[in-house]
Amino acid sequence: MKIFLLFTFLSIISILSLNAQCSGEFFNQSDVDNFAINCPGLDSLPSFMLHYSQQDPITNLDGLSNVRYIGGDVYIEGFFLTDISGLNNVERIKGDLSFWGYDSMRNMDAFTSLVEINGNLIIDRTRFDTISGFGSIEKIDLDIFICDNWALQVSEPLGPINNVRSLYLDDNYRLLNLTCLSNFDSVGYLYIAENNAIKDFSGLNNLRYVETLKIDYNESLENLVGLENLETIVEFLHIIFNPILKSIESLESLKIEEIEEVSICSNDVLSLCCIDNFNKRLIGPKPTLLWSNASGCDSETDILNDCASVSVSEYLYESTLFVTPNPVRQTLFVDRIKNFNYEIVDMQGKVNEKGKSLSGEIYVSHLIPAVYVCHIMSETGSYNFKFVKQ
Repeated sequence: MKIFLLFTFLSIISILSLNAQCSGEFFNQSDVDNFAINCPGLDSLPSFMLHYSQQDPITNLDGLSNVRYIGGDVYIEGFFLTDISGLNNVERIKGDLSFWGYDSMRNMDAFTSLVEINGNLIIDRTRFDTISGFGSIEKIDLDIFICDNWALQVSEPLGPINNVRSLYLDDNYRLLNLTCLSNFDSVGYLYIAENNAIKDFSGLNNLRYVETLKIDYNESLENLVGLENLETIVEFLHIIFNPILKSIESLESLKIEEIEEVSICSNDVLSLCCIDNFNKRLIGPKPTLLWSNASGCDSETDILNDCASVSVSEYLYESTLFVTPNPVRQTLFVDRIKNFNYEIVDMQGKVNEKGKSLSGEIYVSHLIPAVYVCHIMSETGSYNFKFVKQ
């Protein structure tokens, strides 16, 4: 009787183990190796989970090469895994794909056939030094998290996918560039923080649209090269606590005047902020927070003055015309010519005043504080210059 009960018990355990394998639960390396035998013809799993085993640890997933579809979350934790290329034929994952805490793997090099993730892609607290293998991904329905990977240095592009709802790239202390994002042209929420080896944003050259962009606490970031083609940020632009960031001039295509909120703060050496349309933003109604940057970017007045002085004399013809003071409160004094007609235009293109000067002086005390362009027409030529009315 005891033998019969023992046999029955072992049979039940065996059946449960087979059922677990065919439903996507693997307790040891033997479960993985025997998957094709125990689940013949099966190319889809309703879920996927690897369990810890001390006696027969899972070190590779080669036995799962028949799997094409996984109907739930895929959570792959480190343990003793050294190779996950057995999942290279998976084409679609219905839930999240998560990598966490690898002690023995230095790169993933897997999922070369994966086209679609219907949840999140999470690469968190691994020891990967490279991310590769995602050459076919076309769609991620939710978010991408690449976080706390202290050894990560480089990554291949994440396939042909070109947009995602949110992307968090933070605490990757050795990451050298953003080539993993080289195909992206649109991101909803983009957070780049505490990637302490990145010097610029090379790799983001195709990015054109972001709803919110936050660039925080990147210790080696010197400039924003790579963002030259970024045209639109809808909600927020935050650039905060980047201690050696010197310039934001690479945002030359950005319609900064249309962003709902801009904060540029605590960037100790940031002094070059005069980009197209920033002065137009500063005289508009939308909030802009500027403080604890270097001179040139530390206040609205800094930027208005800088933008004006960069182009204080923009000539249609070569000349030696000088105009002082700039910024101005009451009267502009034009050197070298005394008799001329002039026209003052605001940054929206509206003509605010037309007049004639016989003394080389232009009275502007009645203008509201803003940035203007003055067109001067005289017998010696025509000239344009910007000035700031305080």
